Amino acid sequence: MDERLKQITEEYVSDFSQKRDLDFVVKPSIPIIWFGDIEGYLNSSKKVITVGLNPSLKEFSESRFHIGSEDFSVEKLYCVLNDYFKVNPYRNYFNCFSKILETQIATYNFTYGKKNTAIHIDMYSSIATNPTWGKLNKFKKNSINQFGLFIKLLELLSPDVVLISLEWQQVLESFQLKQNCLILKKHSPHGPELEIYQQDKKLIVYVRNRTGKPFSVKNEIMDDVKDFFKINKVEQ
Repeated sequence: MDERLKQITEEYVSDFSQKRDLDFVVKPSIPIIWFGDIEGYLNSSKKVITVGLNPSLKEFSESRFHIGSEDFSVEKLYCVLNDYFKVNPYRNYFNCFSKILETQIATYNFTYGKKNTAIHIDMYSSIATNPTWGKLNKFKKNSINQFGLFIKLLELLSPDVVLISLEWQQVLESFQLKQNCLILKKHSPHGPELEIYQQDKKLIVYVRNRTGKPFSVKNEIMDDVKDFFKINKVEQ
């Protein structure tokens, strides 16, 4: 394991250990720092991540993680997180991202002809909650907020492409996006449907979340994203 990744993982685990007894933290659970084959990701020619808020409580309603929630090592956690998409992923959520990933860029699991491995990370916390993040009050959100660790992890991962489908203002503020970095936009009377930013060396692709699932927009918007990738050679 990369020494810097090990250090960040230890920080996440330490923070989780202090907070897992809170009444709104899913039990049993583990900190989900990333989803997917991080070694495959780090060895990819095009590094792609997808971003959510925090893990769903549904991650623990089925047998997805073969690891104890009370006593586990960083090494065991590393293995189960890497194997996430090989075991029993929450397909109802991740299939939404896969639609755009597999057309041009990467896959969560190695697929013949796709040499780039994508991973998923969560922006605000690695801790699953019940109720879900959007229903937590400000105090509870702050009590498990790990945004500082997310920034450290993001810097380590150094992605080329970030796919994100959260609330628009959250995205702008969290990534400190500036309008002079905006290179493509599609808006409707309801607000931004698609915005793509060039920030330093990475592309940040925002697509509106319409139905509670990522990238749940009209086909025309998805086609705009695919066309952008093709024209700008954002592909494997």
